[in-house]
Amino acid sequence: MSRAKALIACDLFVALTATFWVLYVFVVIEHGRRCLAHVNVTANRTAQRTLQQLRDAVEEGASISI
Repeated sequence: MSRAKALIACDLFVALTATFWVLYVFVVIEHGRRCLAHVNVTANRTAQRTLQQLRDAVEEGASISI
């Protein structure tokens, strides 16, 4: 398996709604399949929640730590 197929990219950005609510958008993209692996939008962001979202997006058994 090529390493490029195992690459993922993630981004966490802020979206402002028409009623001025601040929403945090977390997106994970799989480069090998060229698709979205995970998308989550929340009004309350924490480091623990973001890490759990990243863990949910990758394959089972993968180890991610900060």
